[in-house]
Amino acid sequence: MFCTCEKIQHKLEPMYNTETFYWDGCSNKIKFGGKFTFEFLKEFASGEEENGAMQLHNFEVGHKAVEKTAKIKCTCQGKGCTFKICWKQVSTFRHIGTFLKNRYKKAKYVQFIDGQLHQRKYKTTEKVTIKKKHLTYLRKSPNYCTKNQVLNIEGTEGRQCSRNKNTTNLSEQKSCKTLCVSCGYKVIRKQNKYVCLK
Repeated sequence: MFCTCEKIQHKLEPMYNTETFYWDGCSNKIKFGGKFTFEFLKEFASGEEENGAMQLHNFEVGHKAVEKTAKIKCTCQGKGCTFKICWKQVSTFRHIGTFLKNRYKKAKYVQFIDGQLHQRKYKTTEKVTIKKKHLTYLRKSPNYCTKNQVLNIEGTEGRQCSRNKNTTNLSEQKSCKTLCVSCGYKVIRKQNKYVCLK
């Protein structure tokens, strides 16, 4: 029995090319979902000004991330798995989030010129168009490590973090790196001794 909702033939990865398979089953409608979502999000942003152009560009990057991280799933059919039925499936939210986080770390600092986003280049006047795979930002984030009363940022100086495995989870243990090392501080281990009175 074959599900007939999969109409489009996809190019399989090299690892599948040597095996007998049927591209069938019910793949997730990734392209349709992406197009529908993009049309919906366009109602909240206009590409005619810089913020809207940046948002629309980043929406498209998110859509491409879902397509890029989609995985091919297969099930064996027949005696000894003589052939397979394969379909495409959206990755987990965590996997897509990790993919976008890596893109976020490489985001491009851009400016809006003549109706388009261009990468900021300080040593040249050349206009560099941004690729659709890159996340973009128009303004640099403030320094959250240093106290800033104007922006209501407390900073990290004087804050405490715990790396005790018995009392904190993994996320809390990593907070020491975020609060200290990422802000240029050093992590110092300190041991206090107390005399207990009976």
